[in-house]
Amino acid sequence: MMHRFFLSTIALAAAVLSASAQKAKVSSIEVLDRVATECVSFDYSYCVATGEDASQLKETSTGSVTAQREAYVVTGLGLEVRADDATRWTIDPAAREVLIEAVGQGVTGDLMLTPTLAVCRYADYFSPVFAGRQFVADGYVDRYDLTPLHPVADLSEVYLLVMTDDGESEQGSVRLAFGFKGSDATWVEIRTTPLRFSARRELSFYVPKEGAFDAREWVVTDLR
Repeated sequence: MMHRFFLSTIALAAAVLSASAQKAKVSSIEVLDRVATECVSFDYSYCVATGEDASQLKETSTGSVTAQREAYVVTGLGLEVRADDATRWTIDPAAREVLIEAVGQGVTGDLMLTPTLAVCRYADYFSPVFAGRQFVADGYVDRYDLTPLHPVADLSEVYLLVMTDDGESEQGSVRLAFGFKGSDATWVEIRTTPLRFSARRELSFYVPKEGAFDAREWVVTDLR
């Protein structure tokens, strides 16, 4: 189940780096800065390819994310993952199983196990370098190459594409593609729909309802 969880979230949350522009001609830096203070929601598609480049990326799953820096709700591959600033719940509704863990303190551990949290806190994990802007049919694409601040053996190349509109509309929209190449030559890219921002939520929003797993048919593994 944890393997499925890893695949469904490694960049889901990574997509949290992007943001929805509320003003025309918003810069990608402004987009990234909004993550620190607001709650962001988006749908995503999860794409995978193997080989020397990412040209054969194919969509394998979809899901949704609602997140703020220290908490999130992620759905995908039949799983729902919830976390506040202390605890993470990985829920498999079909199998009636839930894995409960303490949120890790190690940078590498959080990056690999809770990528949504890691990406919301991208400055704690990556050093971004602006790699250029390209004009496309519906706006601009800014590329950032991300270098982990601490060695992460499972990642070899990490990039972030921030896609903004052309500045002509009264309210722009921003999408993101977060991608990486693993040590096994597997490419993963997460592509978001236009992102939606709102005021930060109470942490209780991200916690399962009290008694949600009390029924006898639920298998609860508590590793806290």
